Amino acid sequence: MLNRVGKIFIDYLRNGHGQTTAAAFSARARPGLGVSVPISWDQLGALKSGAQWTITTAREYLSFEKEDPWRDY
Repeated sequence: MLNRVGKIFIDYLRNGHGQTTAAAFSARARPGLGVSVPISWDQLGALKSGAQWTITTAREYLSFEKEDPWRDY
């Protein structure tokens, strides 16, 4: 895992039988992986981990967001 520090990997080949990916705002099935939450590039530096938000904390986090992080996409 050390060779992945500071990198973002996008797996565009997740189209085989039985392969899945986490959609925005979805709770991941494995323990410790949290909820997939879209963020803006400006927020990336403050992110603590991929499991920063859980099903308990994601709703509270989103309730304080003033702008859609995907607005410009």
